[in-house]
Amino acid sequence: MSTGSEQASRAEPSVPNDIVKSFLLEREQVFRELVALKSKGWEDSDADRRFSDLQRQYSQGVDQQRQPKFFRMYQEIADELQARTGVLSRNFGNHGPKVLDLCMAPGGYTSAVLQHNAAAQVYGISLSESQGGHELLIKSEPQDPRVRVRFLDITMLSTEFGTTSIPPGHPDKDNFLTCRPYSEHEFDLVFCDGSVLSSHIRQSYRQNHREIFRLLYAQLILALQRIKPGGVLVMMLHKLDGWDTVQLLRSFSKFAKVELFKSVRKHAARGSFYLVAKDVQPRDIEAIKATVMWKQLWWLATFGGDDGVGGEDVADVKAIKDLLDSFGATLIGMAKPIWKIQAEALGKKGYGE
Repeated sequence: MSTGSEQASRAEPSVPNDIVKSFLLEREQVFRELVALKSKGWEDSDADRRFSDLQRQYSQGVDQQRQPKFFRMYQEIADELQARTGVLSRNFGNHGPKVLDLCMAPGGYTSAVLQHNAAAQVYGISLSESQGGHELLIKSEPQDPRVRVRFLDITMLSTEFGTTSIPPGHPDKDNFLTCRPYSEHEFDLVFCDGSVLSSHIRQSYRQNHREIFRLLYAQLILALQRIKPGGVLVMMLHKLDGWDTVQLLRSFSKFAKVELFKSVRKHAARGSFYLVAKDVQPRDIEAIKATVMWKQLWWLATFGGDDGVGGEDVADVKAIKDLLDSFGATLIGMAKPIWKIQAEALGKKGYGE
């Protein structure tokens, strides 16, 4: 017969995201209200359908007629980011900022940067249209010498990520890249805004959730290995109550000044938001440790597992609880305004936009 303590132990969540969610539900009323609103939305079949349609729209490639709409949307988000944080017009000394825009197309963020800093120099990486990427709607060199772009799959930069030997049986063995884009530069401002596109032409083994993490770690590694000490990193994230997000925010808090931003004009009802890391110190020991960890996780998601094409990171329950005990109050303080924006939007519109 089970004792009371054994039954309580069995009732405790063991899945990482559930542990985080349970922790937050116990401690924050705004988060409880948001969860209740989202639950109501899922029960509403019309709202559920609208949300599912929206999710598909963002994961798929955008046709030519809708490209300008998405371009303007990113411009507007960048303008709102500037109004709240000032990161696009901070003092860059006697020169314009040098900016790295990862997953650049359609180019709304770069367009906003150039509007606020005509002397800015922007270097971009973007998936080519031939591989299923978005169309780039801004001029680049030679038409505009301020903007340079390299079209490639950022998740395949194996040498950049510390892997120089590809397992011989890997299905993409000949497609990994040894180049290190813009390795001679350091950047004042880095944008990381990549999303996995269903239109992305890639092998069948990459058609799974691990691709999300491969893209996440690829952006993080490249950003930390290119950003100038004291620079600013802006990264789109999802699901503030997710374990991977919590880990990431905790890591950045050790070597940067962390703020969170959520647009109230675009995507207010969705779970997306932006990490704004100011005064990033990439040579700090904690930043170096984080970069090493992300390289290991990229390798695991790319070459791990029994079949050698991607494995799963297994989180330790005690480590999750220890991190929440030490960082939970800080997390709630940062997250509360984000949850409030989303809850207010859901309350006004129902689930979806």
